[in-house]
Amino acid sequence: MNRARWLSFVFIVFLLGWCALSMCGFSTTKFAFVYDQCFIDAAVKDVLVRYPPNLRTVQVLGGAQSIEAYGPPSDPIPYVSMQEFMEINPDCCRFVGRGSEGYQPSTLSYLLGYEWRIVRVRYALRYKTERAFVEERPVEEYVVLSRDGHVFRPR
Repeated sequence: MNRARWLSFVFIVFLLGWCALSMCGFSTTKFAFVYDQCFIDAAVKDVLVRYPPNLRTVQVLGGAQSIEAYGPPSDPIPYVSMQEFMEINPDCCRFVGRGSEGYQPSTLSYLLGYEWRIVRVRYALRYKTERAFVEERPVEEYVVLSRDGHVFRPR
């Protein structure tokens, strides 16, 4: 085998090995495997940073007239820590497979690792009503994460 063929063979083997590692969850920026718990922690942290989410509220004016509004509740009760969030919302996170539910990344974004994992986070939005009652509403969000475990936000 001449030198050019040997170098191209080594390059192809290296490229295939890199692709195989990437598809198994190897982070090329961290040079380590990123495990499922890291993805779940990143998704919960993202939800806590953006807490409270916008809610859809409908105010009936009378008859067939109503007003729809979107926005955060006026008096939300924040989660103190990630530990409190997990205690109040056990089994909140689940990985969503491609082609099943929620947001679906393109095949190219998936292969490149930009939109590697999707975590569905179901949790209770706690807030005080106008009469100072504590109310909870279930919220469901989908957090898209890159292969490195970072939240993916398209620009």
